Amino acid sequence: MSSNINEMPRTRRKQRLPKRKGAAVVEFAVVAPFLMLMLLGMIEFGRAMIIQQNVTTAAREACREATLPSATTASATAVAEQFASQIPNEGITVTFAPSPEDAEAGDIITATVEVPISAISNLGAIWFGSGATLDASAAMRKEGFE
Repeated sequence: MSSNINEMPRTRRKQRLPKRKGAAVVEFAVVAPFLMLMLLGMIEFGRAMIIQQNVTTAAREACREATLPSATTASATAVAEQFASQIPNEGITVTFAPSPEDAEAGDIITATVEVPISAISNLGAIWFGSGATLDASAAMRKEGFE
């Protein structure tokens, strides 16, 4: 009994699937907040890395200014604020040890720039705490004749 497949009638039975019309929507509603939180976290960490690089550059340039023979604390602080252009100026703290005015030629001057997380991001303060800071230091020898 060989019968040709083409000769057989084509009838399909509908398979009964469980009713899952809303399952994808519910699954997405459960997963979406976590995906959004991850996306927001990546954006915030990326911005924090950019600000950290700005803080490092500001510390290095402020220290470079502070090592000049005619430098003052005000001029070196102004340089730090200029290089930290993406940070609100009220959030920046610049310190020098020793101060450029008190340092003798050949002394090591350390410039430290600190920015609180709360000055750059409201969410960063929530995640890291309000006391968290981004900071960087640079140390160079004071120029001039000994």
